[in-house]
Amino acid sequence: MISRLRRKLLKSSAMVLVLPVCTFVSNAHSSRDNPFWPLIDVLRSIGKPVCAEAAGSLSDKNAADKNYSLHLRNAGLNSEDAGQIGQSMREVHARHDIRLDSFSASYNEGLGKKGVAHLLTNLPDHVGELGLVGCNLDDASASLIVDFMSRSQSLRMVCVEDNNFSVSAKADITKVGAKLDGCVTIV
Repeated sequence: MISRLRRKLLKSSAMVLVLPVCTFVSNAHSSRDNPFWPLIDVLRSIGKPVCAEAAGSLSDKNAADKNYSLHLRNAGLNSEDAGQIGQSMREVHARHDIRLDSFSASYNEGLGKKGVAHLLTNLPDHVGELGLVGCNLDDASASLIVDFMSRSQSLRMVCVEDNNFSVSAKADITKVGAKLDGCVTIV
């Protein structure tokens, strides 16, 4: 009975069955060929809409395109999410010659010092733009930002306003930003 039903189904809608199977196989194969796959997998596993959207953008990238931006603004990230994202970025950059043009985790108040530490210690030194606006960060996080900026030579923009930095922490961030040629720093 099932065999006859299967034959009927195959005869009547063979194209419908073949196309989704081919598409699935193609995507499954290409996802591991995509240099961003560790990051894609982590972003999908976090299960938050902004992360899923970012994963989709990365999975749609042409494999020859070695530049990317990762914007996870207002994603509801916490320190655990940041740890997973940071580690996967480290893995991507260790395995491939890829450039991160812009990174933003702005408006994620749940990051805290630990989450910011996970992200900043794993961001590549060549990132061009950094956004951590409105993340409820304090002076302990400001020192992490200063350390990151000190080791980065490609920063063109740093936006870290609307946090809980003291006047002296803001001055420290501004001072290190002034040492970076052509970098706009907004604190």
